[in-house]
Amino acid sequence: MYKISLSAEEIEKMPLDAFKGEISVISKPGRAFNEAISYLKKQPVLGFDTETRPVFDARQPSRHVALLQLSGPDRAFLFRIYRLGMPKQLCKILSNPEILKIGAACHDDVRGLQYYSKFESRSFIDLQKQNFEQYLADQYEIASSARLETLEDCIRFFDDLCAVTELRTMEQRYDVAKCLMQGKVYSVIRKETGASSATVSRVNR
Repeated sequence: MYKISLSAEEIEKMPLDAFKGEISVISKPGRAFNEAISYLKKQPVLGFDTETRPVFDARQPSRHVALLQLSGPDRAFLFRIYRLGMPKQLCKILSNPEILKIGAACHDDVRGLQYYSKFESRSFIDLQKQNFEQYLADQYEIASSARLETLEDCIRFFDDLCAVTELRTMEQRYDVAKCLMQGKVYSVIRKETGASSATVSRVNR
C-alpha cells in the first residue's frame, strides 16, 4: 500500500544512493551536444528533470527553466537551456513516443520548456502522479470496506487515516478547487486560501 507522505524519521532511515555514471554539462551546440543526442535517442527509458533558478523576493518576476537533465543507465546530461534554448534535436526526444521519460511533476517541467520552443510531449511518466493515483485507489478500497454512513463515521475514519497536516492540505486544496470553479484568478485564490501558485496550478489540472 502506498503512503501519500513520509515523515522526516522515515526519510532519514532510507539508504543513500547516487548516480554512478558519467555526468556531462552541455552549454552550446557542437560535438558534445551531438554525442549526447546520439546517446539519448537510443535509450528506451530516460530520467527527466528540470531546474529553475529560485526567486526569494515576491516582487521579482518568476524565472524560466535554466537546466534540463536527461539520463540513461550510465550517462547523464545537463543541458543549459538558458544558453542553448530548446534545439529541435531535444524537442524530438521529448516528443518521441517510443522513449519513456520518467520524472516527478513532469507537467510543470514540460510547460517550462515549452516557453523556449513549442513541442508535443509524449510518453512521459510522472512518478508523483502515479504514486498519488495508487494512493487514491488504496484509500478508495479502504473507504469502501469501512461503510461510512454518518458524519461521525467520516470524522473518525479520517482522524485515524490522516495526520493533521494531511487533513489541512486536503482542506486547502478543496478550498482552491471551489475558488477555481467560481472563476477566480490565481492571485485572489492565493490570497484567500494561502496556497502557493504551484498548488493552485496542480489543483487546476
